[in-house]
Amino acid sequence: MEIVFAGICCFVDAKAPKTGKTVIIPNSTRGGLKDGVPIPPHSAFIHAKSKNVEASNWRPAITVGDDDVFFLLEGDAITFDPVPAGGSIDITSLPHVKDAVGDLPICEAADEIRTPFRDQPDGFYVSGLVDLPADASVSASSNAHGAIYARLHLPDVPVTITATPFNGGGARALKITDSSAPVLVCNVSMTDYLLGNTASEDNHKYLVCEIFKPHSVAKLRTSRESDGAMMLAELSDIDGADDDERPPLLGTPGRDMQDYLCTFAVGCSDSQWP
Repeated sequence: MEIVFAGICCFVDAKAPKTGKTVIIPNSTRGGLKDGVPIPPHSAFIHAKSKNVEASNWRPAITVGDDDVFFLLEGDAITFDPVPAGGSIDITSLPHVKDAVGDLPICEAADEIRTPFRDQPDGFYVSGLVDLPADASVSASSNAHGAIYARLHLPDVPVTITATPFNGGGARALKITDSSAPVLVCNVSMTDYLLGNTASEDNHKYLVCEIFKPHSVAKLRTSRESDGAMMLAELSDIDGADDDERPPLLGTPGRDMQDYLCTFAVGCSDSQWP
């Protein structure tokens, strides 16, 4: 099975005594601002095909037709069963990893990132954390626009994904029953993702550093940001609805998982750490 991490996330060294890497998925729902240019809100979620999912106590927040289901990450530690293993971790093709030398920070904010976002995570700043052991099989690839993705390779057996809230709330779990089915863990502009709009190569690459400043919020709004805000409102309505009243959102049903990855531009890939 393959778990693909796409969009705004970062790999940092795991906290001792663990070895390997921690994937930090920042809470980007507030968007950002760079040189007066607003950057749209992003949402973090797990995306799978409904036919491959055996849900436990984790209801999808979004459904597109009868084909795609989306499970929101809202400040969770994510684990996989079985535990990733069986290879040598290699994500050196991701620039923000390749550029790190010894104890030098990945970027100027690296110390800030490691301490409050990995060691003491809060859902206001972090949507999800994933610890990858040193022997996890991880590789990287890119699409035609240059967006780079990390691919976690798991055993060819059913895999249970569990999200445990940082705040001590109850864990949510789902099982992927088809070992050949890819699963996407994304942190992206939800509206563009669902509609298949290719992301513009603008200031997305700066959203990471802006969003990792604890008090950074966007002060301006564009039509794209308004679309994102409306999407979040729709998600809120869905979360508050009864089980039989959860409406599916409009999108493009029936698309292959790889087709979703093709819409990313280099500006919103997880390669854009300085």
